[in-house]
Amino acid sequence: MIMNHKPISDLYLDACATSPPYESVVTELVTVNNNFWANSSSIHNHGIQSSYIVEKSRKYIASKLNIQSEQIIFTSGATNSIDLLFREVSSIFSSGRIVVTTVEHPCVYNALKTFNSDKWNIDYWEVDKTGIIRLENIDKYLRNDTKFVSLIWGQSEIGSVQPIKYITKLCRERNIMVHIDATQVFSQGIVDLSKLDYDFISLSAHKFRGPVGVGMLICNQKYSTERTTDNLYKLSIYSFKNGTQSAPLISGMKKAFEYLDNQITVKEHDTIFIDDYISRMTNNLINELLKIDGVELIGHRTKRLPHHISFTITDINDRPISSRSFIRLLSNNGISASTGTACTAKDEHDSSVLKAIGISKKYRQSVIRLSLGNWIKESDFEQILFIIKKTIAYSRTNCEHE
Repeated sequence: MIMNHKPISDLYLDACATSPPYESVVTELVTVNNNFWANSSSIHNHGIQSSYIVEKSRKYIASKLNIQSEQIIFTSGATNSIDLLFREVSSIFSSGRIVVTTVEHPCVYNALKTFNSDKWNIDYWEVDKTGIIRLENIDKYLRNDTKFVSLIWGQSEIGSVQPIKYITKLCRERNIMVHIDATQVFSQGIVDLSKLDYDFISLSAHKFRGPVGVGMLICNQKYSTERTTDNLYKLSIYSFKNGTQSAPLISGMKKAFEYLDNQITVKEHDTIFIDDYISRMTNNLINELLKIDGVELIGHRTKRLPHHISFTITDINDRPISSRSFIRLLSNNGISASTGTACTAKDEHDSSVLKAIGISKKYRQSVIRLSLGNWIKESDFEQILFIIKKTIAYSRTNCEHE
């Protein structure tokens, strides 16, 4: 299939996997690396200068989030944050119940291995067919013996957004420690964290056009000191700092934060994202795709990440089309997209997220994900739609099937 198209880099639609860093972020990385390369923990002048860069970045990010700078712990990313957090929680409580949803990122399930199976009961909070947790099961999971809840806010594979404020409020009332995986949500703007109940929040810089290899674990001092032991607070401040902090990466993340101005409003059952041209373009693409025979949207129609589209395609005989074949076709014609979360894209096993929302096995290898970012221009819409439509038409008669 041959079509006229723009360079591949112009039509990168895989923001949920990672995002292209701003030019100023790259400049910041180079500048700081050339001038402030010393270990920020060292007490000599070079180390003090690096430490100044780190602390200046910490204070700026804290001001954007309306929190105290001491609440921020720099890590190598959300996966590192979650792994370290789970390890510490399992050491603080000797036993109990931990609750996670059935649509978490794979790193959460890996981190669960930290908890001793003889002392901990792990419950998986079920979701409906749109990927939203079943609220009718609250009392089943938020029990007296529940010590810790980890909840993904915006799901990267299917786009669904959870009623985070409602759940965290209930956890607070029931004295349950709660962690929020906010990795995908922060790609869309800033949240005033002073208005949100939480104990820990994890995120990665590369989702909002910052550098790869740096992220944060945000600790709510107010609740961690009041609701648990002093030891937990100390662990949250000191134990996670493993290895040398990278002043260039941290400063690069701070630079990316400078571009996060859209204010995300969090209500009891809804997360309200700003209505910008990316969200409108995404919604228009969804509407156009749903007009095509054989296309079915995955995830919630409205309670979803505003830049996210996930769908399946069937051929003229109603057989699911291989997402890998479809993604290769898109790539050959100028669009970079994904089959799902980048962390499992090369894994041949079924997606646990798609299984959790009831997608039958024959369709689980036929999901396509598009996720947009502000490097895409409004004028690109017609080109993107044209390529996708042509690729769907071609694939329905020529693609491999699952």
